[in-house]
Amino acid sequence: MQSDLVGSTIRSIRILEQIGEGGMGRVYVGQDEKLGRRVAVKAVRTDSRMGPVARERFLREARILSQLEHPNICRIYDFIETDEGDFIVLELVQGSSLLEAGRSGLSFAEKLDVAEQVAAALVAAHSLSVVHRDLKPDNIMLTPEGVVKVLDFGLARTGREPGPTRSEADDLPLPPSDRATLSQLGDVMGTPRYMSPEQARGEAVTAASDMYSFGLVLQELFTGRPAYDGDGLDPRELSQRAMWGETLPVEGVDREVAALVEQLKAIAPRERPSAVAAAERLHRVRERPRRRAIRVAALAVVASLVVGAVALGVGLVHARRSLAAAEEARAEAEAVNAFLRDMLGSAEPGDRGREVRVVDVLDQAAEAAEQQFADHPTRRGSILHTLGFTFDSLGQYARARELLRNAADIWQREVEPSDSRSLNTLEVLGNTERHLGNAAEAEALHRRVWEGRRDSLGPRDPLTIRSLVNAAGCVELQGRFSEAESMEREALAGFVEVLGPDHRETLFVRNNLAIALYRLGRLAEAEALHRENLALRERVLGPDHPQTISSVANLVPVLADQGRHEEALAFSRRELELRTRVQGEHHPSALIARGNMALVLSLLGRHAEAEVEARSALGELRPRLGEDHPFTLMVSGALAAAIADQGRLAEAEPLQREALARTERALGAGHPMTLQSVEYLSRILTAQGRLAEAEPLLRRLVESRREVLGPSHADTVRAEKELAELLVETKEERAARPGAEAHPAPRAAGSPAPRPSLTPTGGPR
Repeated sequence: MQSDLVGSTIRSIRILEQIGEGGMGRVYVGQDEKLGRRVAVKAVRTDSRMGPVARERFLREARILSQLEHPNICRIYDFIETDEGDFIVLELVQGSSLLEAGRSGLSFAEKLDVAEQVAAALVAAHSLSVVHRDLKPDNIMLTPEGVVKVLDFGLARTGREPGPTRSEADDLPLPPSDRATLSQLGDVMGTPRYMSPEQARGEAVTAASDMYSFGLVLQELFTGRPAYDGDGLDPRELSQRAMWGETLPVEGVDREVAALVEQLKAIAPRERPSAVAAAERLHRVRERPRRRAIRVAALAVVASLVVGAVALGVGLVHARRSLAAAEEARAEAEAVNAFLRDMLGSAEPGDRGREVRVVDVLDQAAEAAEQQFADHPTRRGSILHTLGFTFDSLGQYARARELLRNAADIWQREVEPSDSRSLNTLEVLGNTERHLGNAAEAEALHRRVWEGRRDSLGPRDPLTIRSLVNAAGCVELQGRFSEAESMEREALAGFVEVLGPDHRETLFVRNNLAIALYRLGRLAEAEALHRENLALRERVLGPDHPQTISSVANLVPVLADQGRHEEALAFSRRELELRTRVQGEHHPSALIARGNMALVLSLLGRHAEAEVEARSALGELRPRLGEDHPFTLMVSGALAAAIADQGRLAEAEPLQREALARTERALGAGHPMTLQSVEYLSRILTAQGRLAEAEPLLRRLVESRREVLGPSHADTVRAEKELAELLVETKEERAARPGAEAHPAPRAAGSPAPRPSLTPTGGPR
């Protein structure tokens, strides 16, 4: 292809000037003398020219793309083939890219307008099964009139659905030269910073992939920052992050916009809103001020009625002091119930698209409560408590903590420390802190609740005993198993006396006691208690109850530690199936179950399967729970073990070192998960023949397990045996090289023999 096209004529188009250069070739401004209009001409590089099969596909797709008559899409006018090269003739768009416009500053309203226009372009394209594949700010132009134009649909591909657009060429094998050309034209084309996970992994690219890229574009548009931290990421690291959707959270922007972006960034393509749904939700955000004005007017009328009612009741309060507290409690309950009923009943899912989520409605309720009950702090506290509890139940732990802390602050100012409302909020907040991996904070909160209820209700009240159980669960999470066993036995005796042996609270504490026994290495006792509890829970609670599922899960490590791996895998699969059906496949509990199953698969030697399961779970746990959450760290260790078991020791080592550092920082040096990371790393080093580096890790492991578990515990004995074997091998190596430092040859990769980490399913509720 000629490099000096300026001044030449291609059919009826006179080339005026070069305006850009990209992966396919140079871009010029041309004057179409025949039609009297200026156009953009993209000259395909010589090495990008296509063979006959690829050209047939491209021409067919270009014909489809030429039908995209939409004001927000840069049109394709023609595809010209000459001896000098191939040329794509496009609409010439004047203006600035979204990247440039964003730097110059756009108002919130302008950003919404841009977002809606891009969504409209995607609606038009996806309706014809056209997928862009490279949506990014550089491919979005803003004209001086404020019109958005999405560029480079010429690199798009159509869906492969059977139908009239399909040609026989789709089924023909491509020569190597054509395969390379199609890659350049879009089969694997895209910008890593804006790629969907499936595109980065080389999987099928669909309309949902465009929606993921749209989410990243929106995040950058509204926050002013790219979705990935740092500009210095090398392409390999950026591609790795793209594969698993490891983007930054959306912060500091409108709540509804943030919720939409987070949904668009869902790892699973089917969970992302469609272009139509995204356009509807953006429209709703733009219309919100008008709707809010109507709502405020209505609330003003309601407020006037409330003021009248309160004034009427003032005389009664003074006249009947003995009934004041009861009346206030009744009024508060009625107000809270009415508010929640109105908010949840007016969610208008039809106005928000099919992808409306309950969390969006709850967020809206939290905002409204702050405004509507600004002068009624206790009512506001009750609503925030209820919403926080609901967010916790949905697995939205960070949002739950925020609301619950606000409620706790209100109770601290407004009521006595022993008030049941305050203690109830502290209890739920303790559960949330535990879910976030903050066991020490959770223990402190539950001990406060236990002491408050013991003083106000007495030591044998069921609520007091429940608080003791919650505190014991947090003690266990911190590795103090003997202390936890003592607390659990005290609680179990109390529940049996007060509630009976088959009550669900009794079953709960019996489950926790079995967990403590397992942690102490008393496997036969733990298995018998878990099996008894599972049978009782299935009868009392039903097979799909979350606590019944927990009993299924807790048998997995007990069986695995006794070498009954096939039985353990069967229970692990049963747990995953139940959690997926009851809680959804992307709930943190289901993801943790997938990580535990990876550990069992490793024990069975099915390491490739284990790696797939661990990667899948880790990719979703990291953005949901954070890098330092215990469950994220557990699955990260499972992934490192699976990789090491396949002999990829150099790849596994940095993953395990990172897991160890994070676990130690988050949970402490003596926590079982920290010690497990120490054990895994020592085995990886030993398998590489790096005995001198492995030795101090094994010594640390032995000392810690002696201190935490005792000298007779099975884990302690195993660690001592491994240290003894390593010392013998080190001595033999040194003896073989007298007078010289030992440099042992790498040993065959031995299985780190990962023991399934117990996912604590008891403890605080």
